[in-house]
Amino acid sequence: MLDLAAFQLRHPEFANVDSGLIQVALDDAAARLSASVFGDSINEAHSLLTSHILAMNPWGAAAQLKVDGVTTTTYGVALETLIRERGAGYGVT
Repeated sequence: MLDLAAFQLRHPEFANVDSGLIQVALDDAAARLSASVFGDSINEAHSLLTSHILAMNPWGAAAQLKVDGVTTTTYGVALETLIRERGAGYGVT
């Protein structure tokens, strides 16, 4: 899983976001992901889910979009693609 520094390096678009908020999102995302599902793509999944969580905040409106009437984010769409590529559904850990 990614730590704060690795996340900030991968996602400079969150440079102005408080590091405490990012850490909470990292922790929340880590609790929802399983390495047994994502394998060697776990860091990518962690990065995308963390970004999605952050972008769903009101100040993340620029990254939000509607897909089939549901609000998601560009990161959420990328995560869904990764899930399909890995041939996995949502897993409970």
